[in-house]
Amino acid sequence: MVVSERRTALAPALVVPDEQTWTLSGRDPAVDGVRPVFAPGEAACALLPERVPGPLEEPLRALLAELPAGSEVRTRALAIPQAAGDGHGAHHEHAGHHMPAEHDSHDMGGAHAHMQHDHGHMMAIVGEPSADGLVMEPIELSFGPLATPLPGGLSLDVTLDGDVVAESSVRALLGAKAPSRGTPPPPPDPLAPVAWTLAVDGAAERADGAPWRRVAALEVERALSHLAWLRALGRLLGWSLLVERCTAALEGLPALARELAEPSGEGHSAARSTVERAWTRVDALSELVRRSRSLRLRTAGLGALTSEQARQSGVRGPVARASGLRDDARAGHPLYEQLRFEPSVQIAGDAHARTLVRAEEARGSLRLALAAVGKDADGIPVGSVTAGGELEGPRGPLRVRRLANGWELDAMGAEEARRMAAEAMVGLEWSAALVAVASFDLSPWRVGA
Repeated sequence: MVVSERRTALAPALVVPDEQTWTLSGRDPAVDGVRPVFAPGEAACALLPERVPGPLEEPLRALLAELPAGSEVRTRALAIPQAAGDGHGAHHEHAGHHMPAEHDSHDMGGAHAHMQHDHGHMMAIVGEPSADGLVMEPIELSFGPLATPLPGGLSLDVTLDGDVVAESSVRALLGAKAPSRGTPPPPPDPLAPVAWTLAVDGAAERADGAPWRRVAALEVERALSHLAWLRALGRLLGWSLLVERCTAALEGLPALARELAEPSGEGHSAARSTVERAWTRVDALSELVRRSRSLRLRTAGLGALTSEQARQSGVRGPVARASGLRDDARAGHPLYEQLRFEPSVQIAGDAHARTLVRAEEARGSLRLALAAVGKDADGIPVGSVTAGGELEGPRGPLRVRRLANGWELDAMGAEEARRMAAEAMVGLEWSAALVAVASFDLSPWRVGA
């Protein structure tokens, strides 16, 4: 049974667009008493935003039609960027509230742990049937864009030779409207709202009288992003202990990142208490990840990029750092130098290295946030969180430029990461390929592509 920090059972739910987006947007679905499942038939309820991005409306209608009779549909406000063609998804109302018994959770346990069996729900398989009705090779498979362990809005198109990936492409289906000429644009990606807000503020030359507080906000969001990704990886691997540890570590962080981004937000002592509690839990979680032999066996060697491949491909952020590159816009930044920042770097360049980098960065980011909150209490207003028009977001550098005719936004390295993630799947069995692509922590929102 999966339980929350308060030891109450979490209802299996269809979470749209996905658990990570809800968590990064300021509300962990666990607060609503639910945990995601990837087969509608196993859901006791559905958690939906009030507005659904246009490309997700039809997939959502198909999923809602498969919910068990009597399932509750819960709608909540969720900050999702406006996009051309957006509408209101079909929020199918179900009478009553059916709450079946919790399914047993799967612990990773050892080297031979299995994927949860419902991960393949949102996929379509096309092939030529033989006389006995079986589909023959090759098999064309579409995975996503909803009800998968990947962020909602990511879609994989794969050709299988038996159960081995022969060809693959990864598509990000979502994109915000082009920013207007006058008003500074809102965050174009709900998976990094604080980072994008600070990047836009820097380009707009908005007054920054609390830079340390903004450093703390940025680092709390980075830890939040990495923890949300680690939890999604835990669900993909069936590692319930990692899921539970991440859920506990996330307590209080979604709201805190937004509070810290506002100069008039939560006070120093309350913020420090929340970050200290999270740091203690993430410190233990990072050690769990680092020491896990099972995790190493499940992820080592998958989707490996050498440092030269990473450099030539143009990937940035944690993916590049996992391949040995000290690629981090924080390095050399005056504020971060005062905090004695050093990038977290691995050299193997595989799914295991990318996991280690994010786990260590989650811990390091909370340490930086603690230090920044302490300096903010001293009231020393120096500098800005942006450097040279760039800001290091959770997945890599973000760049915002104010031009004469509008705004230019770029999530640097994101398109390259999608391309390399697709290439990383080729030659792997389907279950391993899914872990490989997940290890790139791709956003379904296109920015600057």
